[in-house]
Amino acid sequence: MRVLLRGFFALLVGAAAVLVAPAAPVPAQSVAAPTTRDGHRGFDFLLGSWHTHYRLLKVRLQNNHQWYACDGTSVVRPFWGGYGDLEDGDLRCPGSHIVGMTLRMYSARTHQWSLWWGTKTRGLVPPPQVGHFDAAGVGEFYAPDTHAGKPIIVRYKMAPFARRSSVLRASLFAGQRPDLGNELDLRLHEDVIPCASLSQLARSAPRSACS
Repeated sequence: MRVLLRGFFALLVGAAAVLVAPAAPVPAQSVAAPTTRDGHRGFDFLLGSWHTHYRLLKVRLQNNHQWYACDGTSVVRPFWGGYGDLEDGDLRCPGSHIVGMTLRMYSARTHQWSLWWGTKTRGLVPPPQVGHFDAAGVGEFYAPDTHAGKPIIVRYKMAPFARRSSVLRASLFAGQRPDLGNELDLRLHEDVIPCASLSQLARSAPRSACS
């Protein structure tokens, strides 16, 4: 379940895939492509407060089509002048209540983001997802993990979708062929106007969401 839980509070737009990795774990830094592009503003679209809805598969990598839904709220606040943000989330699923967070930090040296996830009960769950946004605003982030006892690499692909909503879709695939039935569908609906950019925080963004 680590793959599923790791993405609960990503609250992003795009797609993710899980690849079966070699027997030895592969560091996320070795999977993410190097870049020299300054992408520290990549997550600006996510700043603000959100209502969240998740549609998740019960079983993965088995061409399963049974879904369950989770609903909650999320608040994303910047720090370090936009070189990091903290997401505080509350999610209710059938039979469970998850209080979690995502910590995102940008390295000005490597131009890569590191995405850390944790919960109130489990604390921080290493390793982080590592990656960056391209010139089109599309980000890819990788982390080693396990699924059914096998080492895998988790890939998240994300980009802003619209000012008033966002979507994350995830598919898992083993070997060389994707299991297209395995998706994570996440939709966000703004509770308040998000912070359009860090330069506008002081004058236009709700203090409860962005300060």
